[in-house]
Amino acid sequence: MKMQRIAMYVSLCIVWGSTWAVISVLVSHVAPMRSAAIRFVLAGLLLLPIALLRRVRWPVREEWRAIAVMSVLMFAIPYALIFWAEQRISSSLTAVLYAAMPLFMSVLTPLVNRRRVPRAAMQAILLGWGGLLLVLSGALNASGTQIGAAAAVLTSVVCQAFAALTAKRQLSKISPLMSNSLSMLAGGLFLSAGSALFERHVSSDWTRDAIGALWFLIIVASCYGFTGYFWLLQKMEPYKVATMQLIIPLVAIAEGALWLRERVPLLMLIGSGIVLASVGFVLRAGSHTDEPVSLLVEEVPAP
Repeated sequence: MKMQRIAMYVSLCIVWGSTWAVISVLVSHVAPMRSAAIRFVLAGLLLLPIALLRRVRWPVREEWRAIAVMSVLMFAIPYALIFWAEQRISSSLTAVLYAAMPLFMSVLTPLVNRRRVPRAAMQAILLGWGGLLLVLSGALNASGTQIGAAAAVLTSVVCQAFAALTAKRQLSKISPLMSNSLSMLAGGLFLSAGSALFERHVSSDWTRDAIGALWFLIIVASCYGFTGYFWLLQKMEPYKVATMQLIIPLVAIAEGALWLRERVPLLMLIGSGIVLASVGFVLRAGSHTDEPVSLLVEEVPAP
């Protein structure tokens, strides 16, 4: 089982390491909310029949509430903001900002799930983010016009951190295939309504690149990626799963070096080493420190 977790973790880092650049290609041709809406509606429609054929049980009342939260805070709001932001800032800068996910998740974990994040793990996450800033220091040249886009990305990170913790607490007994398909489908419908309202006069240019990027996002990044992500949330502490966001920008850099022959400076290699060391430390943090919080948050019965 441990090897399955490692394999899924690594594969998601590789898949989502390519996603930011693919989103950037798509939104250069198609309106952002429309792009995200099509992505998640089609992904949900592809996964739901598979879940039904496998006779996966439907959610109960409490799980339906959690899925509603997921559809809005994991998919609808964050991806409307992310797709919009990638029209204004680079994919590398978006990835750096998104790497704040484990920090926000560590802060929210005691409040949402009543579990204490080990202090050493929190320090390692901060060190890792510092290493990531070192890695991508050349890309961090945001101007005043980019501040709004950066704020949009950070807002999406907070939404998704809260949604992931909610899923950990309330969707642990339902198949990730079912919860993922329903959440994506509902989130895509919310995005469709937003696109119809705000983007009805915006045209789309469905080039071969745009269509290829869309299908990559549907099949690989959404159907495979989010189903694997939901599965990992059931098996690991959410703040540990979120450390993927520290590695994903490194994957993008590695892809550029291998296939585009881009130069990797020494400073970038040093920062990469810091990031990988911090992630390794967080993932190895002992489970005995992840004990229920009784002093910070009052214990209340689950709804």
